[in-house]
Amino acid sequence: MFTSTYRIQMREDGPGFLDVADLGDYLSWLGISHVYLSPSFRARKGSTHGYDVVDYVISEALGGMEGYQKMTKSLQERGIGVIQDVVPNHMAVSTENWRLMDVLKNGRGSQWSSTFDWWGDKMTLPILEDELDKVKHLISIDQERRELVYRDWRLPLCDDVNTVDETLEKCYSLTWWIKGPSYRRFFYVNCLIGVNVEKDEVFQDQVRNLPRVEGVRIDHIDGLLDPFNYVEKMKRIFPLVLVEKILTFGEELKIPAHGTTGYDFLNYVNHLLIDEENEGEVEKVYEEFTGRHDDLETMIRESKRKVIREYMRNEFSHVAGLASRSLGRDVSEEIYSFTECLPVYRVYGEIPCDPTGVIHELKERDPWVYGKLQQILPGAFAKGIEDTVFYRFMRLMSVNEVGGFLSKFGISQEEFHSFMKSRPETTMNATSTHDTKMSEDVRARIDYLSEIPNEWGSRIKYWRDLLRPNVDPVDEYRFYQALVGSLEDFTPEYEERITSYMIKAMRESKERTTWEKPNVGYEEKVISMVKDAFHNRSFRSDVTSFLTDVDLKGKEKSLTMVSLKVMSPGIADFYQGTEVWNYSLVDPDNRRKVDFSKMKQMMGKESLDVTDPLTKVTLIRKLLKIKREVMGKPYEPMKVERGYIAFKRGNYVLIARTLSKARGLSLKVSGTDVIKGQEVQGVTDDDLSFPVLVLKSLASS
Repeated sequence: MFTSTYRIQMREDGPGFLDVADLGDYLSWLGISHVYLSPSFRARKGSTHGYDVVDYVISEALGGMEGYQKMTKSLQERGIGVIQDVVPNHMAVSTENWRLMDVLKNGRGSQWSSTFDWWGDKMTLPILEDELDKVKHLISIDQERRELVYRDWRLPLCDDVNTVDETLEKCYSLTWWIKGPSYRRFFYVNCLIGVNVEKDEVFQDQVRNLPRVEGVRIDHIDGLLDPFNYVEKMKRIFPLVLVEKILTFGEELKIPAHGTTGYDFLNYVNHLLIDEENEGEVEKVYEEFTGRHDDLETMIRESKRKVIREYMRNEFSHVAGLASRSLGRDVSEEIYSFTECLPVYRVYGEIPCDPTGVIHELKERDPWVYGKLQQILPGAFAKGIEDTVFYRFMRLMSVNEVGGFLSKFGISQEEFHSFMKSRPETTMNATSTHDTKMSEDVRARIDYLSEIPNEWGSRIKYWRDLLRPNVDPVDEYRFYQALVGSLEDFTPEYEERITSYMIKAMRESKERTTWEKPNVGYEEKVISMVKDAFHNRSFRSDVTSFLTDVDLKGKEKSLTMVSLKVMSPGIADFYQGTEVWNYSLVDPDNRRKVDFSKMKQMMGKESLDVTDPLTKVTLIRKLLKIKREVMGKPYEPMKVERGYIAFKRGNYVLIARTLSKARGLSLKVSGTDVIKGQEVQGVTDDDLSFPVLVLKSLASS
C-alpha cells in the first residue's frame, strides 16, 4: 500500500544506492512505505540532480545496477518499496551523450537522428561565449582524434572535413549561447535537448534498463507530444504512475495517471494558513514600502510575452512557421497571443484564449503541429510566471510557489474541504520538493506575517532606517521576507546562502539584472545591504527579537501542514531532511546534502515541545502509524470556527489550528488523542495548546 514517500536526491558524492539501503532502518522507524528516488540513469559527470541524462543505463557513479538491486532487496526486507523518477522529455547536451554525438557526426543519416527533436539539415549548438566571429580563433581541429575543439568541448567531425570552416559548413553550426539552438529545449535551458519519446523505438530505448519497481514519477509530462499514450504505456509496466503535472487553482488532472506529485495540495494547504481577511492590510504594507502598485494580470502577460519572443523565440518561431505553412497563412501573432493569454501550463480539453479560432483550426487540420505547440506552452508559463513574476510580485512570498495561486490570498475551510473530498488516495501530498521556491518551514513563517501586517510593516520600516540600503525597495522587501523566513542564526555560512539567493532571485526577476547580462554594479549594492545587515548589531538584535514569536507560530503552522499531509486523502510525501525543522530557500539551497547520520540519531527519541527538532518527526511517526487505517475512508468535513480545520476519516477526527489568533473552538467530540495519548471529552481552544489534535474512537459529533 502506498501510504508515504521519502524523496532522496541521489548524487555522485552520495547518497548512492548503497547509502539508501543503509537508511532502511531509519525510514522504517519513520513509517515510510516507499523511497522516492531522483533520476538514476547515467547523468553528466558531476550532476547534482540527475535530470541531465546522457544514457539510459543505471548510473555507475551511483552504484550501478548491482547497487540498485542490493538497495531494493534491502528495502524490501524492511517492507519499503521504490518509486523511481524518470525523465522522458529531454537529455543532456554533452559530449558524454553518445547518441547526440552520433547525430552531430552523421546528421540526418544517424540512426539516432529521430531520437531528438530538432529541425533543419544540421544541428545548431549554442555553446559559444560570444558571437562566432569574436571567438572563432578559440576553435581548432584535433586531426588525430578527429574532433573539433572549443574550450572544454570536443565534438566529432563528420566525414570528409578537415578545417573549422568545413566542419561548421557541413556538420553542425555553433552559435552564441544567448541566441539559442535549432532544437526543442526543456524550457529554454540550452544544455537540455528535447527527446521524441512518442516514437516507440525511443520509448523502448528509455525503459529497457529501467528497474521494474513499484512506481514511477514522470518528469515534465506536459513536455511530451502525447502524454496520454505515454502514461498508458507506463501503466502497463508499473503499478503506480505519478506525473509531475502542475495544476492551477481549480484545474483537474485530465491525464490518465494515478495522480500528481502534489503541488496542488501544497498550495491549497499553504493558502489555508494565510489570513485572508488581512489581504488589504498586507497589500498596503507592500505598496507603501516599495512604492509599487502591481497590475498582476498585466505583469504576467508582459512577462510571458518576453519569454515567448526573446528567451524561447527559437521554439516559438519554429512552431509558428509550421502552423503558418499548415494553414496557408501567417498565424504567428495568433500563436503568440494565445500563449500569452493561456491561464494553464497546457491545454487538456476546451481551448481558451482563441478569439480568431486559429488554434481550433490548427488542432483540427494538423494535430501534429498542434501537439508541437502544446509541447512548448509549459515553458512560456513556467519561465514567464514561476521564474519571473514570482520574483517580482513580492506581496507575500510564501504564495509564490510552484503552481501557486498568485491572484488569491488565503482560502476558506469550504474551499479546502471541496478540494479534499474529491482527492484520490493515489496522488501525492507534497509540502516541500527539490523544486519548491522555499521549504515548508520557511513558507509557514512567512504565512504568519499575514496575521500581523501592522507589526510587520512597522518592523521593516525600522530595519530600513537602520540599514538605509541603496537598492530597489522591492529587493529590500524581498530580503526582509527571505531573512525572516529562513534565518536560524547570523552565521557566515547563512550569509553566503542568502546572498546567493538574492542574486538568483534578482536575475530571475529580470528587472535590475539578468543571467544573460548581469548588472554587477547593482548586484554589489544588494550584496552590501546583506553584509551591512549581518554586521549591524541593532539590526541583528531586532530581527532576532521579532523572530521569537514568528518562529514559534511558524513551527505551529508547519505542524498543522504535516498533519493535513498525512491525514488527508493521498500519499504523504516527505522531502529529504524536512522531517525536522528545515529552512531552505530555492535550489541549489534546497539540494544541499542531508546529514543522515544525524537523522539516524533521532531513532528511539521523541518530543512534543514545539521548539524541539524532534517535534516534527515525532508527529510524523505518530500519524504515519495510523495512515493505513484512514486510507480509503471517506473525507467528512466538520464545521469549526474560522482559524481551525476539522474533518473525520473512519474512526479518526483531526482538528488543527490554521491561524494563530483562532478562538472560540467548541466541538463535541471525544476519544483518545493519538498524539499525546490523553483522553479528551469535548474540544476547546485550551485543548489545542499543541496545534494538532487527532482523536480515535469518536463518541459523538
